[in-house]
Amino acid sequence: MNFITTSFLGVHVADIEISRANPYSKEETITRLQDMTQKMEDRLKLKVAWSGDQGQFSGPAKGAIRVSESSIDIEVKLGLAVKLIKGKIAEGIEKGLDKALS
Repeated sequence: MNFITTSFLGVHVADIEISRANPYSKEETITRLQDMTQKMEDRLKLKVAWSGDQGQFSGPAKGAIRVSESSIDIEVKLGLAVKLIKGKIAEGIEKGLDKALS
């Protein structure tokens, strides 16, 4: 899987980086995040593909989600048109994570 951000590939710098402790098993968290990203696909016109413990998304924003036993790491590279609302996007991701992990 090709990731677009610095810590995953060393190519581009992420506009948004979010890291959270993983409160569940890796499998449980992946299931919860897959549900969350499905809603994002429908609402935000994103394409999301999961492979094992890693998810990749593309559309107005591109990025990656990586789940380990101890953490959830999300990196997002924003398209030019959505950079102006970076704060709202980061807030939306945080809220989505809160809901998915509650």
